[in-house]
Amino acid sequence: MALNNRDSIGTEDEEDKLSLLTDDTLLSILGRVDLPTAARTSVLSTRWKHLPWLLPELTIDVKDFLPSPHPKPMEVEHMDKAMSSLTNAIRSFLVAERAVTRLQLRFYLHLTLVNCDAGVLSAWNIDAPKSKLRFLKLEFCCLLRLDVLCLPKLERLHWDTWVCRDAPLSLNSAPFLEELYLSCGAPINTRGFKLSEVLSGNTAINDPTIDFQGERPWVQPEGEQLCTAFNKLRRLSIFNIYVEFDLIWMTVLLEAAPSVEIFDFGIWNHSCDMDEERRRRSFGERTNPSWKTFEFRSRKQWLLKELDVTGFNPVEKQITFIRSVMGRSPNLKTITLRDYMPCKDCEEMGKLPYSGFPINEDGQDIAINQINGDMPDSHVRIIFSGCCTDN
Repeated sequence: MALNNRDSIGTEDEEDKLSLLTDDTLLSILGRVDLPTAARTSVLSTRWKHLPWLLPELTIDVKDFLPSPHPKPMEVEHMDKAMSSLTNAIRSFLVAERAVTRLQLRFYLHLTLVNCDAGVLSAWNIDAPKSKLRFLKLEFCCLLRLDVLCLPKLERLHWDTWVCRDAPLSLNSAPFLEELYLSCGAPINTRGFKLSEVLSGNTAINDPTIDFQGERPWVQPEGEQLCTAFNKLRRLSIFNIYVEFDLIWMTVLLEAAPSVEIFDFGIWNHSCDMDEERRRRSFGERTNPSWKTFEFRSRKQWLLKELDVTGFNPVEKQITFIRSVMGRSPNLKTITLRDYMPCKDCEEMGKLPYSGFPINEDGQDIAINQINGDMPDSHVRIIFSGCCTDN
């Protein structure tokens, strides 16, 4: 369908005849042309103005937003502009209050979904055997679950904050997925899930990151079930563990991942937390993880080479955990101890949390002695926020 009143529609009588057709018939016609063409029909007349925004099935192709003829070779600038136009088109078509029964997108390899909603906690299925998508990021999406049925080229998957009660994610076929980032402060109705079930069958994952955002852990306690899923991990990161929680439970994760060489963990210690009563209504009580560290029968030594701690404070729970890791890691070369970094909200409120990080040489020597304890011959290099001490 052309879009020039004189050339495409013909005479005014012919346009009037088209205008006499029902919305369903006109939408059927518009559904047979590409979306930019359908959108441009809205300027033909008052009768056509609203029709493109009622299309129940949308196919939005990034190539429709490239310059014509398509530049060769394709430059990053062209792709970025096309993706920006595609994003605006999606917003325009989804802002109307109507039901979209089918949405098909074709885009370049950088995709982020923010505040997406497919209905009241609906499940999303992604089955794209021909897709070349390598990085998928979701932020604050109101989904019951994301089922990755097939994304053959996916390498990185980030999901920041979900609202579902159970596992937000299932991975059926993502054979090249290496990096998985899951971050959420578990709402009060969250029951949690087992990591082994989410990661089942995805043996390529070697760099998972888990972020609890200072709330109770949303992963259920496991033991040997994790061994298969964690068998090939090279790096493991656990961030924003509430400052009052014990840490020794994390040895279960390390026991299940004997090939991990780098382990990062960080402590949540924010004074900008919302009012405690309000926080409790949203997230519930902060309770220590109930993992049982004695479930493993083996006491194999770990291959760990680097331990990185953010929010270090030489209190008993941290010292005990670090010493436990050192005792199981004969290849450990470096321990990096970082000070707690307050967020902007803490600074704006003027409520900076107490930090017991040793900032002078005397304090650092005391911390080193606490860590080494009965291991005076340790050759592990301990680094304090950029300053280092060799043992």
